[in-house]
Amino acid sequence: MYARVTVNRVVLGNDLVERHWVRGRLRTAVLRDKRGGDRRWARGTPDFTLSVAGAPLSSTAFRVARVDVTRLERGGLRLAMTLAGPPGITAVRTAEAYPDVAGFRTQTVLTPAAGLVLSGATLEQAGVGAVTPSISAFRAGSDWREPGYAGPPAGVGDQHAGGWRDTRTGPPGQPLQAPGEWLSAAAGPRPRSMFMAAEENDFPSARGEYDGHSAALKVDYARDVISLGPLEENAH
Repeated sequence: MYARVTVNRVVLGNDLVERHWVRGRLRTAVLRDKRGGDRRWARGTPDFTLSVAGAPLSSTAFRVARVDVTRLERGGLRLAMTLAGPPGITAVRTAEAYPDVAGFRTQTVLTPAAGLVLSGATLEQAGVGAVTPSISAFRAGSDWREPGYAGPPAGVGDQHAGGWRDTRTGPPGQPLQAPGEWLSAAAGPRPRSMFMAAEENDFPSARGEYDGHSAALKVDYARDVISLGPLEENAH
């Protein structure tokens, strides 16, 4: 495991993967899979995008003002990047990585000085290029429900009872949008793949999207405005 922090860049990696962030206008400069063919999954891609009162606010509107590096159990490293953004908004972008794991765990926490109207957000994105996309919506661990449970009496979005998985796949290079918390992208003659997984509930707001160039996991809060019946889990 290693982390490097300079005035312009922040780097986190291990023997399998590496990620570079640009500090001045926060974005991922490189998301690199070092196994085999040295695949690069992102070049200059914003880390996240907020929809504030219907207007997009990208991570490139923020700069990394401070970086704290923490050692974790099992040999991991955590980077906590304190972000300075538009007046009245600060944030912390956290990234973690562990030995022998080809991936990163990220989180963004916003701290507005006053009320902030969020209608949606892109949680994570990568400029993957021409790939074969696959998006999955799912729920597991549903065995605590009573026998014969058929879902809430009414609602908006996908209505399922018990554990389930719904996967949509598109042709190579063709756009795909679907409900989901898991997005996979496969590319190359000997297919290499990248996936994103969101730690969120299976609400209608959970969306995956591939536009032919970039892959992203999103939340669209407008899709959650109607829900009848008991709430079973915490909101986002």
